[in-house]
Amino acid sequence: MPSSTIRSISITVSDDDGAAAPRRTRAGRRKVVRSLGQRAVRLVARWWPILLLLPAVALLLFEASRLRASPSPAPPVSSSLGRLDPTTRLVHGVREPCLKVLSPKSIENLVFHEGSGLDGVVKRIIYKTDDDDYDSHHSEANSTYLLQHAEATRFNLFTGFQTVPEREESFKVNETVSVHCGFYSDNGGFKISDDDVRYMRTCKVVVSTCAFGGGDDLYQPIGMVNSSIGKVCYVAFWDAVTLSTQEAEGKLTGDNEMIGRWRIIVVKNLPFVDQRLNGKIPKMLTHRLFPEASYSIWVDSKYQFRRDPIGVLEALLWRTNSTFAISEHGARTNIYDEGKAIVQKHKATPEEVEVQLTQYRQDGMPDEKRLHGLKALAEASIIVRELTPLTNHFMCAWFNEVVRFTSRDQLSFPYVLWRLNMPGINMFPVCTRRDLVNSLGHTRKDIWNTTWYPKAADHVTTEKTWYVVDAEDKILGRLASAIAVHMRGKNEPTYTPSVDMGAFVIVVNAEKVAVSGKKRSQKLYKRHSGRPGGMKEETFDQLQKRIPERIIEHAVRGMLPKGRLGRRLFTHLKVYKGSEHPHVAQKPVPLPIRDKRIMKSG
Repeated sequence: MPSSTIRSISITVSDDDGAAAPRRTRAGRRKVVRSLGQRAVRLVARWWPILLLLPAVALLLFEASRLRASPSPAPPVSSSLGRLDPTTRLVHGVREPCLKVLSPKSIENLVFHEGSGLDGVVKRIIYKTDDDDYDSHHSEANSTYLLQHAEATRFNLFTGFQTVPEREESFKVNETVSVHCGFYSDNGGFKISDDDVRYMRTCKVVVSTCAFGGGDDLYQPIGMVNSSIGKVCYVAFWDAVTLSTQEAEGKLTGDNEMIGRWRIIVVKNLPFVDQRLNGKIPKMLTHRLFPEASYSIWVDSKYQFRRDPIGVLEALLWRTNSTFAISEHGARTNIYDEGKAIVQKHKATPEEVEVQLTQYRQDGMPDEKRLHGLKALAEASIIVRELTPLTNHFMCAWFNEVVRFTSRDQLSFPYVLWRLNMPGINMFPVCTRRDLVNSLGHTRKDIWNTTWYPKAADHVTTEKTWYVVDAEDKILGRLASAIAVHMRGKNEPTYTPSVDMGAFVIVVNAEKVAVSGKKRSQKLYKRHSGRPGGMKEETFDQLQKRIPERIIEHAVRGMLPKGRLGRRLFTHLKVYKGSEHPHVAQKPVPLPIRDKRIMKSG
């Protein structure tokens, strides 16, 4: 048998190998866990903002789904809406109605009064317009406290620019009086369509209200008899904001521009920034808006009128032989106490009220609770009047005071009453006012929390105002600033920076514009031909002799926005060297410049 070599491998076998394997496995697991933990910490440190944001987004989506699923709450319905029950009061222990209106049958048989029979002193009123000498209104040197305030008031092309002597003259009661009473210029604003103007001329008795800026709802009148429906016009004045707000709520005007009993008249180009002041126009100047009307009843927009208008005229005017009826104030009796209350309720600033009351003290306004036998303070949310020259004169003077001072008409009514001493005023008690209307309060809509942003279509070029200004002896910088303000439309209540809504401005006598200090020799105008060494410099004097129009154009251009809008606005500027211009057909009006420093002194 052959021999062979057997190779062998020695393997060491130990009893400890069975315990070492689990230890290695556990160590590996711990290493993996540590590495995963470190990786998780790094990921959290890197992406922690997203980890916080995801739960917040999930919560917002959950709340939004809940809001969509829940039905929107119905608007609260006032318990006062639609009430016709009479308001009563105790008289000698017996309860009587506050307003004793005739029965419906008696109202139907009532003979319509064409006049009260009162022979007023005022027979004829001349309303001042821009045909008067504009410059004479501003050239009078008057440094009184009142005129200083008047320079900062809201007088404009709608109101006219009433001076201190004209204000004093307006309180004189003569057979013929000449007063400012709104609608001073065709370019003053408060534009109404021709169809609406024709409709208003047909009204003999008018019940009016207004809501500007998207305010109160429109409440339908109730309680009228059938015979009055054809005799009375119910007119509500709105602006574009209110119209769009009401349309969004489903209140649409038909082909006849009616909503229920109300004829809706949309006013364009409101003349004031303050909507309260815009509301004084239909409230106080009814005789200007309805020239053929004999009687008017003003109802604040927070009320629902609930009595027959002819019956109200009979009870408050004809029966008492009055021409003007207004409610007494229910809380205060003194004009100076009313001023304090206005400040406390933040209806006006303390400075505004103090200016007005200081002027009234200087004029000798007494601190009394009664004036000419009547309660001194009135609540002017309802005004019933016959449109006579005397009451029209009263309302014009009242409107001018509201424009000159604060918009709180209750503060100026006692002063006008004291100055004019108008006869035939019926100041009825508060309970009578409560019987005339259902009070629902002012509605605060979502529109007050939003900004109405006009579009370019809201300002067409054909409606733009044309102004003319004489540059002779006017300081260049201040003149250019005033021109730019009107070219951009910053004087308009609806001014919008991105929209061309300004006016055209014509400048004459550009060769006579002035500058202050040593600018005639030190101010330089540079231009470049675009070629090397093509820089040219000229002083103010040199350029004024060569091309004077370029000086004003350069100054105004720098105050306009840059870009496409600025280039378009610049085309509204028309500058001429001499005193003549070819734009007479546009009927330009003088540019209202209120800065007295614009004229060169000396």
